[in-house]
Amino acid sequence: MSITVTKADAFKSFFPFIKDWDRKNNISYHLQFVEFLHKIGKIHDPQLTTRSLLIKTIIIEYFTIIEAVVDAILCQLEVKVCETKFVPIDIDERTSAERLFELAKKYGVVDNDTHSKLGQLKKLRNRIHIKKPHKNQKSEYEAYTIDLLKQHQKLYSEVLCYLFEKNSVDKTRFPWPWDQKK
Repeated sequence: MSITVTKADAFKSFFPFIKDWDRKNNISYHLQFVEFLHKIGKIHDPQLTTRSLLIKTIIIEYFTIIEAVVDAILCQLEVKVCETKFVPIDIDERTSAERLFELAKKYGVVDNDTHSKLGQLKKLRNRIHIKKPHKNQKSEYEAYTIDLLKQHQKLYSEVLCYLFEKNSVDKTRFPWPWDQKK
């Protein structure tokens, strides 16, 4: 049985505001992977730990995609340092997600509400680790639930929709993975 996913070029078309072609490609590949993971879940209906770990992986991917899109937008911006000089914003691979989201708010990439949603995504994402179980800590199969996935889906779609609207992209055609058929 093969699983087909949306072509990367179709995903790329939703990000005309990202100029870095390699970055846009990588974001598109992660979007394909999220779609693939959702389809695996629908087709196979995994149980307990397998379902929980699938949900965990999808949540990580949601955050990775949003972080990459925000980073790509910020890396394109230049700020005025004097009358005639503009310089790129200081971002490198060591810039934390928290700093990245603060810069996104500072430079108007996101508004206050979207910044808050980014913070929620980051907070939820940061709880995901393989840890030595502590007293009162849930097992892997209990930790990542359908409800938690739905919470992330909502935040993920709200942030992407905001970025699409801000950049005049028709969000109604976007292939949301949880709405697709097998």
